[in-house]
Amino acid sequence: TTKSRVGNSSRTVAPSAYGSNIYAYNPGSDYKNLLYVLELNGVVKGMYTISPYANFGNIVKSGMTVSEIESNGFCQNTNCGMSSLYTYEAEGYTVEAYVDINGTDKVYAIRCYSDDYDFDTMMCSDYNTENYNNMTSATYNGKTLYVSDEYDKEVVECMSAYRVAVGLSALTVYEGCGREMAEIGASQGYSSASNYTTDEKSIMKTAVKKAGSGQINTNLRSVFAGDNYSDPFTVVTNWSELGTTYSSLVDSTFNCVMGGFAFSPSYEDSFTYVVLWGATKGGLA
Repeated sequence: TTKSRVGNSSRTVAPSAYGSNIYAYNPGSDYKNLLYVLELNGVVKGMYTISPYANFGNIVKSGMTVSEIESNGFCQNTNCGMSSLYTYEAEGYTVEAYVDINGTDKVYAIRCYSDDYDFDTMMCSDYNTENYNNMTSATYNGKTLYVSDEYDKEVVECMSAYRVAVGLSALTVYEGCGREMAEIGASQGYSSASNYTTDEKSIMKTAVKKAGSGQINTNLRSVFAGDNYSDPFTVVTNWSELGTTYSSLVDSTFNCVMGGFAFSPSYEDSFTYVVLWGATKGGLA
């Protein structure tokens, strides 16, 4: 069983509207073995991980090249618009391998799921519908929104795991304005971080200054995702492909992060906002 292999989960996410549970594992709290397990009616239906030690039946593991996984039966899958995604179709299950195309050009993440588990409907869509049991209603600028504490946790976890998987340090997580910035974007239907007004951006800058007493590096950068990226794992794997967001993910001057999420029924879209910054040694980090 999963528990006998990796122990008790760091936390259990309550069942979604579709009845599935997500168990989060981060043994050692160092993001080297970050793992999420999807369970339905007591049966494991899928897993996803960003880890330098990810391994699925030896047909794919972190550090493998594209030629190596292709020789094991993986094919590039561009149906979802990602050039870094390779899939392996077997009887009863699907395995996805994600390649660090902007960096190492090797596998850094794996996701697998049973074919009788409609992944897109039963997991990803949890964050694109107000029916998700772990989402709570909120109001911003007179607009009804839905927010998720679990999403906020997962997106920054996946960011740290990605950095560790490609040989960088993890990020120190701070609670702050990430949720509010996501709510602003969701209430306005923003499509990028550049849509935010000067006054709205000042909310972020003030929150970062309040996060701690250390000297803040001026290289502060926000990262934004809209357009139904669905779940935190998908957000981060997409960010690793895009030039501007990739450069933020791997910027070694960053060591701190805030993140937040909001879903807008008005725009039928989910919005993720993350701010990264650096702080001097002995300061925030």
